[in-house]
Amino acid sequence: MLNIHDLVVVVCNYFQLSEDLMYSGLNKRPYSSARQLIWKIIKLKQKDNISYKSIGQLFNNRSHATILQGIISITNQLETDKLLNTQYKEILFRLNVLEKSIDIKGQLIALLEESDIDRLKYKIQLFINTLV
Repeated sequence: MLNIHDLVVVVCNYFQLSEDLMYSGLNKRPYSSARQLIWKIIKLKQKDNISYKSIGQLFNNRSHATILQGIISITNQLETDKLLNTQYKEILFRLNVLEKSIDIKGQLIALLEESDIDRLKYKIQLFINTLV
């Protein structure tokens, strides 16, 4: 599973924005929209594992109401703004690729730690099957 910093990095790289300013109180348009996308993705990816209050604390101590309203606002924009919706889908795709690569990395590390050659062969075969 991706952590919140990974999400911020992907979104900042996508929009070519500063990570430091993303966490700040800056409310200029490119940052506020990208920040709201991040909040929406955090709730999507983390589901019930993180509260609006906890998200707000990460982003310059914003209130839970600000986070909730930002998610509602960006959700409404995604329904009407085709460009923003396309960007959102591209970001989700990038995050899924990153998540899959982290998964694969973990599996490869586990393979390297296996000392029994027969179990290693078996695990390699299982790993290859997951890639196909």
